[in-house]
Amino acid sequence: MQKEIVITGISGRFPESDDVAEFSRNLYQKKDLVTESSKRFELGLYGLPKRLGQLKDISRFDNEFFDVSQKQAHLMDPQGRILFETTYEAIVDAGKYETCTGACICLELFNYIEIDCLNIIGKTFSLRLCHKANSELPSEKGGCNPDDLRDRNIGVFIGNSYLESQEFHLYDIESINDCTLFGNGNNQLPNRISHIFDFKGPSVVLDTACSSGMMALYFAVQSILRGEVEVAVVGGVNICLRPGTSINFHKLGALSNESKCKTFDAEAKGYARSEVIAAIFLQKSDAARKKYASIIHIKPNIDGYKEKGLAIQWGPVGDVGVLQDTVGSDVVIGGTISQSIRSRLSVLDKFLQQKHPVVLSCVPYLQTETSSTKISKPSILSAVGKIFGITDISSTNPELSLLEPGMDSLLEVELRHLLERDYDLMIGISEMRKLTVKDLRKLEGSEADNIETSHNSEATEDIPNINVLNIEEVPLLFNTQDKSQLIPKDTIVRLNTVKSGIPLFMIHPIEGTVGMLCSLAQLISVPVFGIQYTAEAPEDSIEQVAAWYWMHIQKINVGNRICLAGYSFGSALVFEMALQAENQPHQYPEVQNIFFLDGSPALLRVYSQKYNSSGVKREIDILFSFVMVLGVELNTLKFKEELMSLSSRTERIKCTAHKLKAFYRNMTAENLQTAFDLFHKKLEMIIKYSPKRKLQKDVILIKAEHSISVTCNISETFDLEKDCDGNITVYTVRGSHKNFIEGEDAKDLALILSDTNSSEMFPDMYLSTM
Repeated sequence: MQKEIVITGISGRFPESDDVAEFSRNLYQKKDLVTESSKRFELGLYGLPKRLGQLKDISRFDNEFFDVSQKQAHLMDPQGRILFETTYEAIVDAGKYETCTGACICLELFNYIEIDCLNIIGKTFSLRLCHKANSELPSEKGGCNPDDLRDRNIGVFIGNSYLESQEFHLYDIESINDCTLFGNGNNQLPNRISHIFDFKGPSVVLDTACSSGMMALYFAVQSILRGEVEVAVVGGVNICLRPGTSINFHKLGALSNESKCKTFDAEAKGYARSEVIAAIFLQKSDAARKKYASIIHIKPNIDGYKEKGLAIQWGPVGDVGVLQDTVGSDVVIGGTISQSIRSRLSVLDKFLQQKHPVVLSCVPYLQTETSSTKISKPSILSAVGKIFGITDISSTNPELSLLEPGMDSLLEVELRHLLERDYDLMIGISEMRKLTVKDLRKLEGSEADNIETSHNSEATEDIPNINVLNIEEVPLLFNTQDKSQLIPKDTIVRLNTVKSGIPLFMIHPIEGTVGMLCSLAQLISVPVFGIQYTAEAPEDSIEQVAAWYWMHIQKINVGNRICLAGYSFGSALVFEMALQAENQPHQYPEVQNIFFLDGSPALLRVYSQKYNSSGVKREIDILFSFVMVLGVELNTLKFKEELMSLSSRTERIKCTAHKLKAFYRNMTAENLQTAFDLFHKKLEMIIKYSPKRKLQKDVILIKAEHSISVTCNISETFDLEKDCDGNITVYTVRGSHKNFIEGEDAKDLALILSDTNSSEMFPDMYLSTM
């Protein structure tokens, strides 16, 4: 059986704290360790924030104890000198016989102290630590006297990006001697330790910016698992001596002007720089005399996929800071941009497939008392307190934001799921970040639809109304409008009365309504909703319409997972909605299945080419398409000649509306003109639409046997492989583009849409784009 890797020793110098014990006391006493001092450089230099997390004293060093000459010690960077001390102390700490009840593992991550060790998605690293008391002491063979470790296969892994004193020693050319290089290169940090302690294992410095310390820990763990080393020293160092480094981050916009860490604040105002020099000692459990924590698993997320440069993790999940971006011919420094979540989800997928156990969080389940008339729900405050590990959250400051006790992206998702599942409350990301204890108290006594959030004791602002609808409150299509109605009233309608299963949202074709999908929906065994293009919908781009539809979906209490299906024109909208869900996975429900019903973005691009003409001819072609879509048969040549003879666009639209009035007698000419305007806007949007990137999820294409694509030069997959990186499954069902969604032909289609996993139909094509 493989032995655990455990942390058995720890030592460090932290802001205003000479050791771990003092640092722990200061944190428990809620002392502000970010101080205003000029011992590093002038306060407010070049507009820098005036406060900094600083070590007490970096000037002292017992060079004789470590057998370092005075000449070498004088030219050695303070980070290297103090790292000798913390390494020695961590080794000695590992050799003490005592029972441990847990420890604060403080590895420096380049410029801020990372305390949250289990934020799988939102950070660069995933680390699972298991803290527990250990009163069972192993055998004597793991003794940790530094002298006993000499000439042993022990690795040293140090995370560091800058040695701040290097420039000072290199400035005066005349003063450079044979010790300058070795004292001021960060590659010497681990090598000097290996030399002084006579370790024979690998000696490595890791520089991956913000994740340097965690990357050092990763390689140390892997080295032990592979048997390359017996034990390992892991260190993280950062001192802020040089103002130029801080100025770089300040110009980037990454620092908080208040010198407070607001990385996860709703406004994402940056963080405060801090100093730390820490070391931990790793061993296998069978050789350990004690343990602070077990490292069950660790996984990096450094893969080169971050397209815009070095990512600094501030701002909401899904946004990153960039060192450099290009706008036209101009270079823009700083700011935040949207970044794909694909690489993070890929790492999470691999992480969850490992043999190691993964625990996100555990919330105890308490059986509540019930009566025949009312089911009592647990207190919202109590449930939220358990998520944060706060025994009595009601006793805390009512103005306390949920961000302050440490709400990271995972806790945020868990909290949203709790409020949705147990209290029927749908709250968006931005609103969640503004919630206070006071707001939670307001929710205790009512099933509130609106949440008033306090921003300070003197003034309040309202969070935008959160109107949560139960499924039963969504209007049934055949209860609200005629199937032939051209201008829908409701954006979302129910198409069947099924209440169980993952809901399926079907997006309208070019007509803008979903009336033609009603009969299909009755054959589907999951809840089906139709999404329609109303007069209030955006008209500038497919991207805006997709975001508009997501906003309306979020108003319905449909759970955490949905499926999307787009018929014909709706396929482009489904594609864009899926892209937006990939970009912001914490904002929208998870899209489990993506269906393209006899359409694709590429197919629509091909058909839009016939509107490449300009002027009156293009306008007439669009009017004729509008008539054809409505199923009205006219003499094509005569109709176009009549329109061509008219002098203005208004007259041509009126003429078309007059002809349609004979078939749509229940609609006024004005309504028909409005319907054409909406049709024209949708057509212009699809002509302009080009996906910004490829979709990563798997997709399902369901084609009609006699599809409209037979007249196009397009692949059997409707060229989905050009827009998708995931796998493409293709089904072909009986019928034509118009009738495969109706009557007997719709049964096969309904079977696939109801449950692709248990469908009796076999796909006629399965394309892997990997």
